[in-house]
Amino acid sequence: MGLVGFSQGGWLAGLTACSDARIACAVLTVPRVGMRCSQPVVWRRVREALQALRPAQEAMDTTRLNLILSTPVIPKENILLIEGIHDLFAGRQPIEDLWQKWEQPEIWRLPHGHVSAQLVLGLMGRVLRWLAPRLNNPTIRMQKNDRAPGKFH
Repeated sequence: MGLVGFSQGGWLAGLTACSDARIACAVLTVPRVGMRCSQPVVWRRVREALQALRPAQEAMDTTRLNLILSTPVIPKENILLIEGIHDLFAGRQPIEDLWQKWEQPEIWRLPHGHVSAQLVLGLMGRVLRWLAPRLNNPTIRMQKNDRAPGKFH
């Protein structure tokens, strides 16, 4: 079984990759990494509500809910991070920190934002091609030319 998650779903896929060795592989697309909300909020009431939650979010960020504090139980060769280099929502730095902490699994850095990363033509096919050999043989690595960041088939 493989997992593919986007944003909050990417965070959930990451949590699962850190706790369930039964999964073969995981793709985390522009994942949330921690609990803290770091985006600027325009609406005063929402901003105040989020500020009230900040102590709880900071406390949760010191637990396994923060992916940077967790360790995957599946091989790093079976983890794919997809980063939107213009992502103002999830932020680029937390994903870079996660990539380092998780011993640099494969990462695709795409010239997109949080939502537009999901709209890249050909990306789903590319992800499916990345997943296929791992679902058939969880320890296999893709050939070097299939991992090229800009290559789409």
